[in-house]
Amino acid sequence: MNLDQIVNAIAFVENLKGAPLLILFLLAMGWIAKLVPVIDNKFIPAIVVVAGTGLYPFMVAKDALPKYLPAPYLIVAMYGFIFGVATWLLHHYAVAHIEDKILSLFGKKNTTPPTPPNP
Repeated sequence: MNLDQIVNAIAFVENLKGAPLLILFLLAMGWIAKLVPVIDNKFIPAIVVVAGTGLYPFMVAKDALPKYLPAPYLIVAMYGFIFGVATWLLHHYAVAHIEDKILSLFGKKNTTPPTPPNP
């Protein structure tokens, strides 16, 4: 990977708006929470969902809020909740398997099993 590829990747992330940026941030936050020994792995999905609910209203531009609804921030917070759940499921069904394959290339094993989704 050369410097141009790194600069292009950073520019790509900088140009992301709303939901994709939130999902990347929540994935990173989940990985950081996994490294903190005080946080039990079973609480990480809840932390991610609550963070998505709380952060997404601040990521949406004020002119993008629906003006015809009585509580636009509540509606946008619900979108954040949905994105938080989507991030959790994305990690559970896709990213965790990719992590395991990458760790196995280096001879390491993921010692913490992913949290199963609760219906």
